[in-house]
Amino acid sequence: MTDHRRPSTRSWPLLALLAGAFHAAGAQTPPLRLELAASGAPAAPVTKPGESVVVRSFVRDQTVLGFALYGPSFAASLANEPVAYAAAYLVAGGGSWVAARQLSASLTINEPTSWLATQTALRGAFTGWAIAVAADANRHNRAGGVFLGSLAGAAGAVALGRGMTDGEVAASVFGSDLAGLTGLAATHVARPGALSRSRAGATAGAALLGYPLGYWYARSAPYRVSPGDVNTLWTGAAIGALASGAFIASGDPSARTVAATLGAGALAGTVLADRFLVRPYDHTPADGQFVALGAAAGGLMGAGIAILSGAAHDRVSTATAALTAAGAVGGVAFIERWRAPLREGERVARRGGAPARAREGARAASRLALVPGGALATLLGATGTHTILAWTF
Repeated sequence: MTDHRRPSTRSWPLLALLAGAFHAAGAQTPPLRLELAASGAPAAPVTKPGESVVVRSFVRDQTVLGFALYGPSFAASLANEPVAYAAAYLVAGGGSWVAARQLSASLTINEPTSWLATQTALRGAFTGWAIAVAADANRHNRAGGVFLGSLAGAAGAVALGRGMTDGEVAASVFGSDLAGLTGLAATHVARPGALSRSRAGATAGAALLGYPLGYWYARSAPYRVSPGDVNTLWTGAAIGALASGAFIASGDPSARTVAATLGAGALAGTVLADRFLVRPYDHTPADGQFVALGAAAGGLMGAGIAILSGAAHDRVSTATAALTAAGAVGGVAFIERWRAPLREGERVARRGGAPARAREGARAASRLALVPGGALATLLGATGTHTILAWTF
């Protein structure tokens, strides 16, 4: 028997809601559909403008600095008791995350700015400490100098570095480091001895002056200065200092002579690296690392040849320093000759052409060969002249 009972009055609201939904869906022009689809490539994640990878890296680095640098220096400048020290440490460490998030939300942070803020915070901490030492400050004030210097460095980078390129940022940091080391060497030349107020002040002042000098160098150079180029400048400075050490290695020089010789050699090496490495080439960061590795490998080979051939009777001598520097120069030359065709091949590949020059350069670079017989004879101490490396060009 058919049941003719009407639906319960409790079901009328549900029926009315469903009818309204179907009516609204049918009234859409055109009707909308929800589909489930599968794709072989995942969709790119949607990121908000304030949540980019660079911003996250900036917040992360500043938070790490907060707990490793800002917090300890702030706490040491204020507190003596453990409880007060811990409270001040947590305030500064946690506040660094809040400040970094606020800055990244209100300002545009790019990759050069983020990297510069980290580097200048570290160097600003040393500069603040050196200024406090020059002022003959006590322990609390020196810690305060570290805290204020690090904050000033990070804040200055965020305020001034947003319009700088990556090459200008790297050159500015390089200029500060090189100028600081030069100032330290100059104070040793003027008055050798231990750390003093005048030495700390001169080093800090030179480091601060190095920032605009490095920026001016990258900005005014008629050729592009990249971060990889700046790495080659450090390699040139190290080789120059090593080569100049050949003039003082065998004697008993004074501290003043050592500082003057090594400082002059580092500056000369920097100038030569700019002339022969930065000007003709455009190095990527990987290229700069390869140049440094080539210099280290060549220097070790040169030192080994000096020791095995008997040219160096002492561990530190003129022959050892000279052959080590010569080996480093040879390593740099080999790396540049090897990487240049690869760079050319990358450029041609991006243009869609055939990297013919890359293949030719690779064949030319492969003509540097080790002569096993000569190397073995040298190791065994055989008399006579033995060829160890052969370079055909």
